[in-house]
Amino acid sequence: FIRSGLGFVVSIAVARFLLPESYGDYQYLFAVATSMLLLANLGTDKAYFTFISQKKQNIRFHILYFSWLAIQLLLCLLFVFLISQNVYHKIFQGFSNELVLMSIVSIFFLGNVQNTISSIAESVRKTQITQSLNISVAIIHFLLIFYFININTLDIEILFAVLIFEFSIYSAIFIFIYYRFKLVIFSDEEFNISKTCGKFYKYSKPLILYLMVAFVYRIIDRWLIQEYIGSTGQAYFSISLQFSALVILLTTSILKIYWKEVSESVKNNNREKTKRIYILVSDNLFFVSTLVSSVLFFFSDSIINYFYSDEYAEASLVFKLIMLYPIVQSTGQLQSVFLLGSEKVKLYRNVSIIFLIFGVFLAIFLISDLGLKLGVESKAAKMLMVDLLSIIVLEYYINKSLKIESRYAYKAKYLLLIFTMSFSVYYLQSSLDFTFIIQVLLVSIFYVFPVAFFLLNRLKKGLTYDL
Repeated sequence: FIRSGLGFVVSIAVARFLLPESYGDYQYLFAVATSMLLLANLGTDKAYFTFISQKKQNIRFHILYFSWLAIQLLLCLLFVFLISQNVYHKIFQGFSNELVLMSIVSIFFLGNVQNTISSIAESVRKTQITQSLNISVAIIHFLLIFYFININTLDIEILFAVLIFEFSIYSAIFIFIYYRFKLVIFSDEEFNISKTCGKFYKYSKPLILYLMVAFVYRIIDRWLIQEYIGSTGQAYFSISLQFSALVILLTTSILKIYWKEVSESVKNNNREKTKRIYILVSDNLFFVSTLVSSVLFFFSDSIINYFYSDEYAEASLVFKLIMLYPIVQSTGQLQSVFLLGSEKVKLYRNVSIIFLIFGVFLAIFLISDLGLKLGVESKAAKMLMVDLLSIIVLEYYINKSLKIESRYAYKAKYLLLIFTMSFSVYYLQSSLDFTFIIQVLLVSIFYVFPVAFFLLNRLKKGLTYDL
């Protein structure tokens, strides 16, 4: 919560300072660089965490993976240099080589390096270390960004430079912690490089096609906004996504823990424990996500006006739609982690590819001049529809494998109940005519926090009993 709170404040400050056009350009470069590095990784990050979660690995196993990370970065940088000018201009929309290269290196440290270090700590249940490191970096980020805003020099280049600096420090601190506290993260098990590469290949092979399709999906989605709607539309979409990230904070904070426990229980063939973990986590996090999303949905206009200024007033509709997205996103993340942690990679790949391809064609139809030429709101509506269909299919297969009855009606009932409660709270607040800050405090203290605490306490008790 501390980390996300700091990141949330920084994202608002950056969006207000850069204004929609420049902020949209920054978000576009960020999204393209992220997509390139995800493709270059070929899903090996998921194999890496699954293997080290199952049991400790030889130090050479980790050295091999870090060497592979360096190769990924090199491949992405070479791609920028080797593609033709026409292709470069189409993908990167005229941004300079230096800025594109900075974006790739910064996302490499922010994503690949940080996630790998986090995976190592989580695999030996040292969650406190990763959370402490994340908070430290968030504080440094907060101070640096506000320093540059204060001296009126913040721009896109500085934003990427700050990320490179911060996560270089992150890596150095983790190495210090490892040596200082003598963390036991390696085993003496015999290491065979050809066998290890074979294991990675077997796990990741089904993901390669999926990642290629996912790369096209992400690039086209953002490119369509940049090309047909512009940087301003990109900014509206980005601030909405960043705000919605607050809703899935709880889900993302326990994903690695959830992955670890699912991998271990499946490996030990403990079906009852696996089933219990899946039901407890998916149900309770669904309710929490729905609770917070519903509140943000009804208060969205006030949120935009208060945090982002009149420059972002036209983001109202896309903001409302994106506030609903965490409800399906959190469920989808848990389902994906369950399938990957239990090594059902082919099923995850096949379902994901089908809906990614559907999403690409739907986006082209809705946004481009080949179709309806609608605004950025259609992109948000498309995300909701595609992800909802995807989680319905994935839940069917997971329920079938765990021999669980369908829970659609159960969740739909509580979805309707929570939205009704949230609308009642919104209507009551509107009639009282309080200032926005007073509204936030009252709704949080008397509605969101008590209900969320009850749900999370129920989840904690269930998992404590089970684990």
